[in-house]
Amino acid sequence: MTTQYLIKRGDTLTTIAKKYNLSLNQLIAANPHLAKNPDLIYAGDTLLIPDTNEQETNVSNVKTTSVNITPIKIKHTSETQIKASPENHADYYQTAANQLDVDRAAVKAVADVESCGKAFIAKHKPAILFEAHIFSRLTQHQYDEAYPHLSSRKWNPKLYKGGLKEYDRLAEAKLLNETEALKSASWGKFQIMGFNYQLAGFKTINDFVAAMCNSEEAQLMAFVSFIQAHKSMLQALRNHDWAKFAKCYNGPAYAKNRYDSKLAEAYQQALRA
Repeated sequence: MTTQYLIKRGDTLTTIAKKYNLSLNQLIAANPHLAKNPDLIYAGDTLLIPDTNEQETNVSNVKTTSVNITPIKIKHTSETQIKASPENHADYYQTAANQLDVDRAAVKAVADVESCGKAFIAKHKPAILFEAHIFSRLTQHQYDEAYPHLSSRKWNPKLYKGGLKEYDRLAEAKLLNETEALKSASWGKFQIMGFNYQLAGFKTINDFVAAMCNSEEAQLMAFVSFIQAHKSMLQALRNHDWAKFAKCYNGPAYAKNRYDSKLAEAYQQALRA
């Protein structure tokens, strides 16, 4: 059974792995958002501690239920377009920063906090989190009693499975209501909620999901459109007003989850990189 560990000041992934008789790879496989930068962990956050009898030690080997999301070539519906070129194709952060008129470190800070900068956890599978409280709200709470692991009136971090296992949760929810299930997951490098698909520049939720599964560049396009649709959020990003940005981007519980502090720390680290 997977358990949770509350990160304490002074902890490192290595010491946590040793405490539970895990290899570092096993711990990262259970928490794939850490793969990009294993040194970037925060006191007060939680990690999933896998049962090595139940979990594969490599994320690419975890068997999942097919979600039937077919990557396609997409045409972005927003006026905002990011044109790839030999000069900017390799640095999507700078491309997005140019579009938003912000510094590169600000864009990278958001990506690092939301997903440790990891756009995909497997081929055509972007990093996702399925949010049971959102699914409950979008489906008028009709599945709360029968499927409490998928539909919950309140946010419950214990429901997260992490990594590719989030696709199992999504697949099960799709059997109940496919459209609302897709809207109830956060997607990609910037963890944009599916229900924000229109603000991200797409006509349908399926177009949005296909883009998220298609490429990192498409995820950047969605982020640019989403930020441009929120003028106060854009201004906060330009001013490095992390509390205001976090309140808009992560919701009113941002302070409890230290999103503003995490953004400020990630920004300083990006400046030094």
